[in-house]
Amino acid sequence: MAAPIIRVIVVLICLKITTYECKVITSSDMIHYRKKVEEMFHHAYDGYIQYAYPYDELRPLSCDGHDTWGSYSLTLIDALDMLVIMGNNTEFQRVANLVIENMNFDNDINVSRGAFDTATGMPYGTVNLKYGVPKGETTVTCTAGVGTFIVEFGALSRLTGDPIFEKVAMRAMKSLWRARSSIGLVGNHIDVASGKWTALDAGVGGGIDSYFEYLVKGSVMLSNTELLDQFYEYLESVEQYLKKDDWYMWAHMTKGTVSLPIFTSLDCYWPGIQAMLGDVDKAMKTMHNFHQVWKQYGFLPEFYNIVKNEPHAGQLVEAAMYLYQATRDPFLLQLGVDMLTSIEQITRTKCGYATVKDVTDHTLENRMESFFLAETVKYLYLLFDEDNFIHNSGDHGTIIQTPNGQCVVDTGSYIFNTEAHPIDTAALYCCSAEKKEHDLELQDFHDNLDLLTLFNLNDNTDTIEGVRWSTYKKRNDTLTDMQQNLESLSEQIKKYQVKTEGDHQRIMSTKGEKFTVNQRQSSSTKVVTINGKHIKGMKAIQEQNPQAGSELSGVVSPPETKPLQQVQDPENDRFDDQENEEDQSQDQESIENNLHQLKV
Repeated sequence: MAAPIIRVIVVLICLKITTYECKVITSSDMIHYRKKVEEMFHHAYDGYIQYAYPYDELRPLSCDGHDTWGSYSLTLIDALDMLVIMGNNTEFQRVANLVIENMNFDNDINVSRGAFDTATGMPYGTVNLKYGVPKGETTVTCTAGVGTFIVEFGALSRLTGDPIFEKVAMRAMKSLWRARSSIGLVGNHIDVASGKWTALDAGVGGGIDSYFEYLVKGSVMLSNTELLDQFYEYLESVEQYLKKDDWYMWAHMTKGTVSLPIFTSLDCYWPGIQAMLGDVDKAMKTMHNFHQVWKQYGFLPEFYNIVKNEPHAGQLVEAAMYLYQATRDPFLLQLGVDMLTSIEQITRTKCGYATVKDVTDHTLENRMESFFLAETVKYLYLLFDEDNFIHNSGDHGTIIQTPNGQCVVDTGSYIFNTEAHPIDTAALYCCSAEKKEHDLELQDFHDNLDLLTLFNLNDNTDTIEGVRWSTYKKRNDTLTDMQQNLESLSEQIKKYQVKTEGDHQRIMSTKGEKFTVNQRQSSSTKVVTINGKHIKGMKAIQEQNPQAGSELSGVVSPPETKPLQQVQDPENDRFDDQENEEDQSQDQESIENNLHQLKV
């Protein structure tokens, strides 16, 4: 009976979808809704500062605070990057300084972060920040708890140059991969000491969700194809055993039979992952299903029985943001408007926004969890702010000088971790020890570059000593030889740069984009133009290259070489100083013209 009932429900949902008309949302509407979200943020943020700080979270019904996750002002820390996204840099700097000066993490508290010293390499679910793994701590933890470290720990290794963080996170990921069932699924809970599964329900939602999410995001951020290959193998099994009429259910991890015909609110990340990988059609179908549940209750229930149509509360807007960036489908904006309206009308209190305890009667709970500001409000804001710097498609960036040398940042290569905190992969590479090594290799390459050999100017038949430099430019094949060698040199250096610089640099190189640097007379800053788009206020390119208007074609320019010195034959000293200077000037001009014609 279950299958026919499901089909009937799906048909009804499809009829609703086809008859649902989205209101046209204009650019002025987008500004209006963005301001509404901004006002929502300030109402909640100001309420926390006034009534709850320095506690972890605000209690919005009683307008006071309480500690939930460790007594380190969690809501304040979670809200930091939202201040930057909205452009409130002054408040961000004030709060960042406050956190740096006052925060102490050497506390006797338990947190959900793992100790990786286990036989399997999988971490414990809880450790004590001061004393390590608590005595008697259970060895059973959820799959997501094992597989949700690679983004943060990978970033730590790249920033510090210490590979241990990334290594232990990857070891845990590999252990989960080896523990998958014969049909390619993972369960919900596992014993980290033995590697045996203690909960055999497989799905894409709660308990497993961020493991799949981090396979994709970790692969993108760290250029690790192994993680993406693992995800695609999982995806085949997910599509075969868990997907039923654009819903994703729960199944037995070894048998593949449906065990729980339910949707959970934590499934909502899945369409966003599909959008990141370009599978937009499937993502949109799933989003329509989720939206119908939202329309039915005004919120997403934590659990929704697909067969019985029963709810058992959550969020959806991250996937809507990803999909809108990919499709510009107005349905997704309407979904955002529906969510914004529900939150504002049902959960707003005098000092913040309360959690919905029961979606059937909208009973409220005296709690505003920190992720409300970190995730829900952030993704709503980015949905309605199409031109936010987070959405940069990679056609422009900022060139900066750092202790690690010259870097390109703000290219839009942001990865959101599972708590919605963006990591700029370009900045990550800029700060990394890896970049320092690459820069040293590149400098060594430059220092040992032999242009004379590359141009065939020092072969066995000709010698510089005793011969005027002007005789070389009179050779009929000089221009052809130089062109061939310059093209070969450009290809070699371009390949080297693509290999050693970050993802953003590779994209620029393979696209052949050009950077134009113009020196402003009024200040020391420079204006960089990439494909006709200006980036202002940057200190770009090395100071040792002050030439205005020079072009770099996406490859490393050869280092400057000193002009060849004229060596006179003592037996045939027929050159006076004036003639020598004129010849050298003409020769240099001729060489520069040739190089210009070759578009070096």
